[in-house]
Amino acid sequence: MTALYAHIEPADDPAFIWLRTSAGPKPERKPAMLVARSELNAVLLMLFDAAQTGAGTC
Repeated sequence: MTALYAHIEPADDPAFIWLRTSAGPKPERKPAMLVARSELNAVLLMLFDAAQTGAGTC
Protein backbone atom coordinates (compact mmCIF):
# COMPACT_ATOMS: atom_id res chain seq x y z
CA MET A 1 0.00 0.00 0.00
CA THR A 2 1.27 3.46 -0.90
CA ALA A 3 0.82 6.35 1.52
CA LEU A 4 -0.25 9.79 0.37
CA TYR A 5 0.11 12.76 2.69
CA ALA A 6 -2.22 15.71 2.16
CA HIS A 7 -2.23 19.15 3.73
CA ILE A 8 -5.46 21.11 3.31
CA GLU A 9 -5.80 24.84 4.02
CA PRO A 10 -8.75 27.17 3.55
CA ALA A 11 -8.53 29.55 0.60
CA ASP A 12 -9.71 33.17 0.59
CA ASP A 13 -12.80 32.07 -1.34
CA PRO A 14 -14.91 29.72 0.83
CA ALA A 15 -15.78 27.64 -2.24
CA PHE A 16 -12.12 26.54 -2.58
CA ILE A 17 -9.32 24.96 -0.54
CA TRP A 18 -5.54 24.74 -1.02
CA LEU A 19 -4.29 21.15 -1.27
CA ARG A 20 -0.62 20.12 -1.01
CA THR A 21 0.48 16.50 -1.28
CA SER A 22 3.62 14.45 -0.77
CA ALA A 23 4.67 10.81 -0.72
CA GLY A 24 6.02 11.09 2.83
CA PRO A 25 5.64 13.24 5.93
CA LYS A 26 9.11 14.81 5.67
CA PRO A 27 9.78 15.48 1.96
CA GLU A 28 8.98 18.83 0.48
CA ARG A 29 5.41 18.96 -0.72
CA LYS A 30 4.36 19.66 -4.28
CA PRO A 31 3.11 23.17 -5.08
CA ALA A 32 -0.38 23.83 -3.76
CA MET A 33 -3.40 23.11 -5.93
CA LEU A 34 -6.51 25.27 -5.66
CA VAL A 35 -9.41 22.81 -5.51
CA ALA A 36 -13.14 23.50 -5.44
CA ARG A 37 -14.60 22.07 -2.24
CA SER A 38 -17.28 20.37 -4.32
CA GLU A 39 -14.55 18.48 -6.24
CA LEU A 40 -12.36 17.51 -3.27
CA ASN A 41 -13.58 13.88 -3.12
CA ALA A 42 -12.91 13.36 -6.84
CA VAL A 43 -9.45 14.96 -6.61
CA LEU A 44 -8.44 12.85 -3.60
CA LEU A 45 -9.63 9.65 -5.31
CA MET A 46 -7.63 10.57 -8.43
CA LEU A 47 -4.51 11.16 -6.30
CA PHE A 48 -4.96 7.84 -4.46
CA ASP A 49 -5.39 5.99 -7.76
CA ALA A 50 -2.25 7.65 -9.15
CA ALA A 51 -0.27 6.77 -6.01
CA GLN A 52 -1.32 3.11 -6.22
CA THR A 53 -0.39 2.77 -9.89
CA GLY A 54 2.84 4.75 -9.57
CA ALA A 55 1.65 7.37 -12.06
CA GLY A 56 3.35 10.72 -11.75
CA THR A 57 6.49 9.43 -10.09
CA CYS A 58 9.86 10.71 -11.19
